[in-house]
Amino acid sequence: MADRATAGHTREVILEAAAREVIEHGYVGASLSGIAGRLGLTKGALAYHFPTKDRILAALVGRLRETLAASDAAAVEIFGHSPARACVAFVSNVGHFAGTDVVTTAALSLFADPSVPREVLAEPMADWVRRVRAHLEAMVEVERCSLDVPLTDAAEFFIAVLGGTWMTARFFPRAADRPRLQFTQLALEAVGVSSESADAIIADVLAAAREDRVQMARVEEMTGDHLRTDPKGAKGA
Repeated sequence: MADRATAGHTREVILEAAAREVIEHGYVGASLSGIAGRLGLTKGALAYHFPTKDRILAALVGRLRETLAASDAAAVEIFGHSPARACVAFVSNVGHFAGTDVVTTAALSLFADPSVPREVLAEPMADWVRRVRAHLEAMVEVERCSLDVPLTDAAEFFIAVLGGTWMTARFFPRAADRPRLQFTQLALEAVGVSSESADAIIADVLAAAREDRVQMARVEEMTGDHLRTDPKGAKGA
């Protein structure tokens, strides 16, 4: 059992180093030798856990799927009575992981990387859309919200807006001056939620975040700069 735990820890350390390599160089520029060099490992030692880049890619995508599932489940646990609030909490939780978990950050960066085959990312994106769409559909059925666009279009728009917010945060110096979840509120209103309802939804999610029941990335975490350098003591892990 101890050996299995040690192997699991080593694999996680290697995956984090691989994520940093991908963030800095893109998937096509990342190399097994570069990952091994970050940790002071031989390529042979690295190959025991990840013999090919394809295996690393699969692990990054797998982490994203886990992040989506965990973020969704946590949101529903808090706001099971309100699909609208659960939807916002879900995307907020995902944003938190995007700003604090280097593996999730690297996985999300793959969507903007043309060197990654589309088919590798098609299913995790479809999973993301399904989850947001399910919340929006429940908003219509349970909370009697009226949306101005078809559900799938609304879900894809939501992800495009909020994914774009994450990817562009480091270029917008005014981000720290904006009200938290401002773009999320605008996305709600854009798909047909009334301003009054959107105000109440955002206020409740922010209140839950202040109580640490919903995860929310700090503005400085959204830039990703802190994830672009290796933590001290990484070598020899």
